[in-house]
Amino acid sequence: MTTKSGGPAQSGQAVPLAEPAAGRLREPVFRPVIAASDTELLVAGDDEPNGSGALRVRDTVVLVDLHDGNQREVAAPEADRPIAIVAAAATNDGFVIVGTRCDQGDATSAEEPDCTPGTPVSALLADDGTWRDLPFPEALSPPDFAGIWSFDARLIPMPDGSLGAVVSSHQAVAGSASPQVLMRLDPGTGWTEVGSMRDGGIDQACGGGKGQVYVLQRTASDAPTDQPLAPVSLRLQRMSLSGGGPQDVPLPTVDASIGGVGVKIGCDADHVYVTSSAPSTGASIEVFQSTDKGWGSVDYPGIGALPTSIISAASGLAITTSEMEPGRDIRTSVTRILSDGRVRDLDGAASASLVVPQLGGDALVVVGPFSRLDGRQTGEGQASEARASVTIEKFR
Repeated sequence: MTTKSGGPAQSGQAVPLAEPAAGRLREPVFRPVIAASDTELLVAGDDEPNGSGALRVRDTVVLVDLHDGNQREVAAPEADRPIAIVAAAATNDGFVIVGTRCDQGDATSAEEPDCTPGTPVSALLADDGTWRDLPFPEALSPPDFAGIWSFDARLIPMPDGSLGAVVSSHQAVAGSASPQVLMRLDPGTGWTEVGSMRDGGIDQACGGGKGQVYVLQRTASDAPTDQPLAPVSLRLQRMSLSGGGPQDVPLPTVDASIGGVGVKIGCDADHVYVTSSAPSTGASIEVFQSTDKGWGSVDYPGIGALPTSIISAASGLAITTSEMEPGRDIRTSVTRILSDGRVRDLDGAASASLVVPQLGGDALVVVGPFSRLDGRQTGEGQASEARASVTIEKFR
């Protein structure tokens, strides 16, 4: 993917982040949607108050040059109707977005941030700033997508440069949930359905080698409804972007207590990873890496922290953790795990707020800090201000 850029930034070089991207990231009502190509960072998906208690869907996305911080705003696709963007990813052909077209206005709410009822849409942003529609399969057209009041999508960058997606919806008509559908993208023709899953919701997904997509399903237990953090049932499955049904992958021994909040998955080109932690006891985070014989342990240094996300990339993955230090701020840290099992902390990563893989999978783009996102507070209880920046960190 080529862009209007001064060239790629050097690894470790902090590029100041100014307006309008800084404002959209600093004070979002919902966590924004970001994606990184080799030269640009796309910022989208952040709604703003419209003065009447609701939220207005923004009609632009922002592209930040990773070399010098220069920015340009681009009108969102289908300018006649706002698009609530729920996911984005960088590809060799441009940035891809998925969202819902606001068919009944331009406002969302805290309960329904995806602008529903609306029509699911996907589009590709080319280098010249124009959008090209990426049609969904006909099988996902009405009635499957008719009367939707809840829509979710996960874009899954694959190590070979292709792009997969998992989409799910819940319909107002008959109040039934549609299956989670796995699709692959052909930039020339749009999305193709390759499989579906009906048993349990897809909690997380990542793309591994040989076109394999791994999904973690989380099913609530039969505990009383007044116990929302009861143990859950966890299931790991894989599906191929070439087609075929899902296959079960035995999980290592993980802690599924408190809703399984410490269990997350990630992928690189050679392995699948699973984290496990028990936040109620403050036990160390365990990281498991797939091997030819099952699962092996990674010597991960995190103690007492909660894994908040896993960022998958072809060359390795990153684990972000958050922990509250007594009398101090919430601390957000980033640790890289390379494919060969080596572990590298990210220098200065305690000030990071958002992390995404860079196109190509051999680097991370670290964004922040933003006080609203990471919960940083001063002694007087006021949100602290920090100079935001964007930094590229290579896997090495």
